[in-house]
Amino acid sequence: MNYHITSAYYVLIPIGVGHVIGHETKRCLDYSTRVKACKKCSHYARLGQDAPAHDCRKNWDKSSKAMEADIAVELHTHAGNSGIVYSKVIGDEDSSSIYHIRKNVNPNIEKYSDLSHIKRSISRRLEELKKDHKELTEMVKTDFIKNFSYAVRQNCSGSDKDMRPALQTVVEHMFGNHQECGQWCRYGKVDNYKHSGLPHGKDLISDTLRRALHDVLLPFAENPQKFIIGGSTQANESLNNVVWSKAPKCRNYNMSESFDYRCAASVLQFNEGVSYVHTVCTKALSPRKETQDSHCTRRDKRRHYHKIYKQSRKQKKQRILLKKERKRKDKTSDIKIGPSYKSDLLNNEEDLTEIRLETDAPTVSLPEGNVTPIFCDIETTRLGYNAEITQLAASCGDKKFAKYIVPNGPISPEATTITGLEVEVIAVITEPFYYMDINLMQFLVKKY
Repeated sequence: MNYHITSAYYVLIPIGVGHVIGHETKRCLDYSTRVKACKKCSHYARLGQDAPAHDCRKNWDKSSKAMEADIAVELHTHAGNSGIVYSKVIGDEDSSSIYHIRKNVNPNIEKYSDLSHIKRSISRRLEELKKDHKELTEMVKTDFIKNFSYAVRQNCSGSDKDMRPALQTVVEHMFGNHQECGQWCRYGKVDNYKHSGLPHGKDLISDTLRRALHDVLLPFAENPQKFIIGGSTQANESLNNVVWSKAPKCRNYNMSESFDYRCAASVLQFNEGVSYVHTVCTKALSPRKETQDSHCTRRDKRRHYHKIYKQSRKQKKQRILLKKERKRKDKTSDIKIGPSYKSDLLNNEEDLTEIRLETDAPTVSLPEGNVTPIFCDIETTRLGYNAEITQLAASCGDKKFAKYIVPNGPISPEATTITGLEVEVIAVITEPFYYMDINLMQFLVKKY
């Protein structure tokens, strides 16, 4: 039986939750929680008194990093006690859970990699290659990961003999060699074939980039059996979202039995839909109410609609477009205001407030005929979106125009070094900004 396992825990709050989800059924089969503190026990410990009898949920006193492995062993043990044997595990490569499972429960269990984590791993490796290969743009990176996903998805039901050659053709496909491509390749199926994900639809030509991409795929092509079933832990992430929606991190529900109840409600909602509320109220809490029944029915219909809609081709294309737009905006923002978050940012010797521009100035070609070139320039208080204009200037031949504006905020030391302007300079005659605009237009119209 295939299954997924994952866990999630608060960063500052000592709590964890893990669950098993069937690969085929997509339903939660079992779950468990770990709590490192109890509110009542902590209260009486501060008073130096023994806590009275209560429903204490504290069941963990070790490292938070060890929660996931311990929960995995418990879930496998519970399954064995019920006569169920999990034969295959789908998970990421960052956990030691599989080692503890094989050591304490089932030494013959098989481990498969999560496709989503593999794609993130490939994405990180491609980001490193960008430093040495200018041809590896964001567009090429996205197309590479997309072709890798196609090759895996269309061969996940076969054997590793089918998966290995399919992965080896991903790079060659991008460089125009389509002889060994699988069904995911459209070459030969359409006239005048062009790549849909590469710049201008043309093949890549850099031999150094070809070798580098082959090196990226080499570990996966040599071990295709790790993801031969094409498993993913997206269902686990979906259940985690339900759990954290009922037990948000901004509120502390973990030091009492409330968190366990909220986890149980999350599992019910994940498996049965919102109608679990009506079932619980009818059988355990209160008599049936039609209004409650209709509300749960509407919620379930909406949940089913969103599930189908998110899987539609139209919505997938929309998500891709939105992702491209977000990346474009992020890249534009990085160019404007410089780096603000990345690995080893504080160890970078460069001035973080400086925007690194191209050293080669662009060439300006003027049209033929009677053309009068006018050069305009502005000076600002700093670099970034919150900069204020301090000087407005224009020049044409021996005619010049220059006006100064007193900013509302301070002038950064970097801007002072470049422009020589400081707020303390009070001898400069200034005018409101809208007068500067009028004077500049009069200068341009009158003179030219």
